[in-house]
Amino acid sequence: MELILLKPLIKLACGAASLIAAVLAVCFAVKRTKTNNRN
Repeated sequence: MELILLKPLIKLACGAASLIAAVLAVCFAVKRTKTNNRN
């Protein structure tokens, strides 16, 4: 019973983690381009 409940939770966690990682990567890229343009 527990495994059946855990599988969708793990999928949700993986999806959230990849989403957060993508957002962080975009923010990091934007910050880098902004600092490079100033110099």
